[in-house]
Amino acid sequence: MEKPVYLLLFPLALLVHFLINKLLCWRSSPQLPPEPFAWPIVGNIFQLGWKPHVSLTNLARTYGELMMLSIGGHPVAVASLPEAAMQILRTHDRMLSGRWG
Repeated sequence: MEKPVYLLLFPLALLVHFLINKLLCWRSSPQLPPEPFAWPIVGNIFQLGWKPHVSLTNLARTYGELMMLSIGGHPVAVASLPEAAMQILRTHDRMLSGRWG
């Protein structure tokens, strides 16, 4: 019994669509800090483990003092240096406070 052609072409079309979107987003994305590999839905939650402060220290040794993590699909900027954290909070105070205006 032969499979219909659309069942064979559908995965190929999805793959082409995914690759085109990744290439377009890659070219237009802003310069972001480095980030470790993140799973699609849960992100980096498994890399944090039972002792997140130790895991973040180890990740900071690998990826630098300023890095991006994905927690549950939400991007999170992690600053390991106090100077970097103060600069982020000073520059983006209005946006991080959750207030309008």
